[in-house]
Amino acid sequence: MNDMYLPAFVRRYELPADSDERTLKRTYARELKKIDQVTELEAFQDLRDSYEEALNWLRYRDEENAEDNAEVHAGDGTGAEWQTASGLNTPPQQSNNTESERDAAPAQPPETVHFQGSDPLATAKQAFERIKALTESATVSEQAIADLLREQAEHPEMLNMDARFLFETGIARYLIDGWQPGKELLFFSAAQHFDWLNRQERLNYASDYAYVIQNAINEWREMQNKHISVKSKYQELIQAAREHRTLTADYLRINRQLLSRMTEHYGSLLYLITDRAQIQQWIEQTQTAIAQAEQAAQLAAQQALENANWLQKQWLKLKGRSNEEKSKTTAVLATILFAMIVALAYFKGNSKGQQEYSGSPADIAYQQAEAALNGSNGQQRNPQMAMGLWSRAFELGRIDAGLRIAKLYKQGDGLPKDPSLALYWYEKAAQKGNQEAQANAGDMYYRGTGTNKDEVKALEYFQHCAITIPYCQTIWAIILEYGKAGKKDSAKSLELLRAAAAKEESNAQRWLAIAYLRGDFGLRIDAQEGIRRLEQTAQTDQFSQHYLGLTYENGWEVKKDLNLAKTWYLRAAKFGFQDSFDAMERLCKGAKDPQCQDWQAFRANKPAATP
Repeated sequence: MNDMYLPAFVRRYELPADSDERTLKRTYARELKKIDQVTELEAFQDLRDSYEEALNWLRYRDEENAEDNAEVHAGDGTGAEWQTASGLNTPPQQSNNTESERDAAPAQPPETVHFQGSDPLATAKQAFERIKALTESATVSEQAIADLLREQAEHPEMLNMDARFLFETGIARYLIDGWQPGKELLFFSAAQHFDWLNRQERLNYASDYAYVIQNAINEWREMQNKHISVKSKYQELIQAAREHRTLTADYLRINRQLLSRMTEHYGSLLYLITDRAQIQQWIEQTQTAIAQAEQAAQLAAQQALENANWLQKQWLKLKGRSNEEKSKTTAVLATILFAMIVALAYFKGNSKGQQEYSGSPADIAYQQAEAALNGSNGQQRNPQMAMGLWSRAFELGRIDAGLRIAKLYKQGDGLPKDPSLALYWYEKAAQKGNQEAQANAGDMYYRGTGTNKDEVKALEYFQHCAITIPYCQTIWAIILEYGKAGKKDSAKSLELLRAAAAKEESNAQRWLAIAYLRGDFGLRIDAQEGIRRLEQTAQTDQFSQHYLGLTYENGWEVKKDLNLAKTWYLRAAKFGFQDSFDAMERLCKGAKDPQCQDWQAFRANKPAATP
């Protein structure tokens, strides 16, 4: 086996490529004695990490060897071609067979002759690119993908353990990037081919996000236990999302519950096999329609009530009038009565529709909570009642109800602000898979809001929500580069930061720009690139505006320029950034330049900035 594919622990201590677990443990114990675990924490952690990596590699190797042996014994009884192929890294031995025995033995496949010294990485990459090209082709089918996976796996060069490992992890990482047409077929074929259904631990070697595939497999299994009618409807909605169909309002209204349950219970599966954003858009579209229908129904009911009161008054006035006047007035009142009946029918129709929307007890409790908070349906605004109803909805399965409670405590909308209770509810929702709640809980631990600052706990939440929320990727990167939650990993931090910046996450774009100015995240200092990027983000980001001010005021990797510094400070101050406000106060004492004159005019109209 090529040394470059051995784990660092094996290479560092010059262990044989065929080392067993006992050898690794003895080496670890020997090296551990050389480290003072109290004062040399970093060295101890490095040793521990490399040792665990080697153990994982060893287990994977043994699993692959066991599979190869199983294939040998499952053959025709000789297994000669497989024995030859699996032993290609050892010199060929002179056979003691007689000539007749050699003639009877199966011939060695010609491909294996050229495998000596081949590059496993190149082999795996070539196989992966063929799979990727087929998956993204217009005529892809699940059978075609399954056939190609089997063809690649049975190729003699793929018998090399490193090539098979790199090929499998490449497929897993490709899936984790998210759905696009064809990848749903690859997901099911790969899960079956690599036996991820029964051996999910193999995925742990693939990526930091491997748990997404694990969750998707578990969610798929859970979906299979549903009644056939429910499964069929799920499949119908999933296919509609893949095709980005335009669905009618009635269809969405009828299936709103299923759409909500899909996103709540099968989030990872949807991420891999369909356009989850399309499903979320349908849910939001339906919620908007519900709100509009409810508002229209309330207006119709109010108008009907006013008309009824007016009709009663007019009827009383008929007493004592002439028959002709009574006849004319009665005709007018009959017309009004007909309009009232139409309005009431509309109201009842909308009320009936609203009951269909509500459906489950959880949905009913949730909507009652919204009404109590907003004071709709003729009731007074009651945040306490809303809290109780949302709590009930959460217990019944509406995870987003926990998110609403957390926001209410965080913002103090009608209740005293309580960050600790907000964190409590964010965590309850986060533990049930709500990624918005995971991002908020991570942020509160990261900043020490409502709790003690805990970067380890924050990182745990950010790693879970990073798959769909770029902000989580950004703070994960910052913790790895500057924090104390674990071993610094600039390469991983830069990868995360660039991924988030590519999705236009403003914090990531700012930090990446600053990294070029300071040489952080393993980057070479490039002031020109840093300023270019920072000026781009400063168009909308006040933090970037302030940092540009600091850069020019202090001459960090650029020529010191107080006029430019004031220009950027002034922009941030006008947006309400308090640090820039203070900087302008400091730099403009006694100064009469245009920036300070502009500042004084702004200062006169706005005595204080709000951070």
